[in-house]
Amino acid sequence: MDGVSETSTAAGVLPLQWPLTGRRRELDEFAAALDDPRAHGLVIHGPAGVGKTRLADECLAVAARQGRTVGRATATEGAHHVPLGLLAHLLPATLADPHADLAAVFSQVAHTLREEGASGPAVILIDDLPLVDSTSAALLAQVVDAGLLFLIGTVRTGEPAPPAIAALWQRARVRRIDLGDLSREAVDASSRPSSAVP
Repeated sequence: MDGVSETSTAAGVLPLQWPLTGRRRELDEFAAALDDPRAHGLVIHGPAGVGKTRLADECLAVAARQGRTVGRATATEGAHHVPLGLLAHLLPATLADPHADLAAVFSQVAHTLREEGASGPAVILIDDLPLVDSTSAALLAQVVDAGLLFLIGTVRTGEPAPPAIAALWQRARVRRIDLGDLSREAVDASSRPSSAVP
């Protein structure tokens, strides 16, 4: 998001990581959602330690390789009560000001995303959606619902996402994946040659 601040590349978003193992089906589902104009995002649900963030990072890398503008934010308890605290590092300083007029912020972000969407909506990864502050959740819900931003999110099992975000997948605009532990068969299958996700 550039204006929702700087354009990021796969190298600029992802730390060095081990190769992803055994999640080919989920990556294929993400790629299909990214190519479907009716889909506005993908949220990954699962218990702690199952690999939600790792899969989400790989999805973001797929989007970056396809030429999408990408961004990443991790919701935290510390920023939970700060308006736009989650998105502050992605917004220009004038928009990230907690005292800024929110209607103006929403309007400017939507305008910027429309201008920069030539290669498709920007893609943002939000890790730990249940910790998103209410203002960021409202902003994300508006631009995702309008098709101006494609959301990748992670949600730990049993933790509800903010109502504004949860409403998106209740309307099926944002698809949901329930991630379980990898089976031995999935790990073995991933070691065999297969077509790469572009």
